[in-house]
Amino acid sequence: MPEATRAELRRCHASLDTAVVTATWGILFCAFAPFTWLAIPIGLAVAAIAVTVVIPARARVFGDMIEAAYDLHRTALYEQLRLPLPVNPREERSAGAELTSYLYRGSDSPTPTFSSVGNGSQPIAELRGTVERAVFDSLDAARSEPVLANWSGQVGARIESGDGRHADRLTAGLDYQLLVTFSRQLSDDFECRSIDVRGGRDIDPVTFELLLDSDTAVFPPMGRELLVPADGTEMSVKYSFKAPQQAGELRLWIQVLQLNRLLQAVTVTASVDKP
Repeated sequence: MPEATRAELRRCHASLDTAVVTATWGILFCAFAPFTWLAIPIGLAVAAIAVTVVIPARARVFGDMIEAAYDLHRTALYEQLRLPLPVNPREERSAGAELTSYLYRGSDSPTPTFSSVGNGSQPIAELRGTVERAVFDSLDAARSEPVLANWSGQVGARIESGDGRHADRLTAGLDYQLLVTFSRQLSDDFECRSIDVRGGRDIDPVTFELLLDSDTAVFPPMGRELLVPADGTEMSVKYSFKAPQQAGELRLWIQVLQLNRLLQAVTVTASVDKP
């Protein structure tokens, strides 16, 4: 298959993996029940949403991509094996069964007749060796770690009040927003971490997955994807949450992943005061 098709399949597979990881973390989040009673309802809610909504939706997309890739590129195998293409759907069923049997067991039948490739015909042993190498290369690629997309810059986060101003002291029970920003260079009012991925793929935009969690804030630790320009143009996303009812310290954790691999983690802290 073309590299663009393979890359899209890998992206859909990674998106499905992220949904499964989110469901797993939702269940594991229940382990924080000794520290806060909210851990159980939040963890179960996240797991339930991921299992009943997110995972089936992404699985359907991945399945549609597999089906589309097969529909578009299945004839390439006939061409590489120098076999005549089926001329109608009925013939394709029988030709497909014969092709599968041929690749699995081989054949000494005088039919069908191989077509010529280029200026001459390619020996069948060499052709089968080429197909086998292509198959094993595809399996090795599927088993290996996915290649990350190149991106260098900073990821930062800060808490904002309703008017968009930076807030490091919160009022219990009020609504706030968590701003997460990717840029080449961020200002000092962000909690920043550097990301430097090199030697990977050059694609634009770069897809990052964000996972959020907190020990006291009222919001589920759901994941979200963000498309960030490769040239470092600033890109942001906001998450709404409610400050805890009890005064004390609030901690928020933002995990940054790419293709299900953790690249960086940012911790944001704030003081919570009584109304």
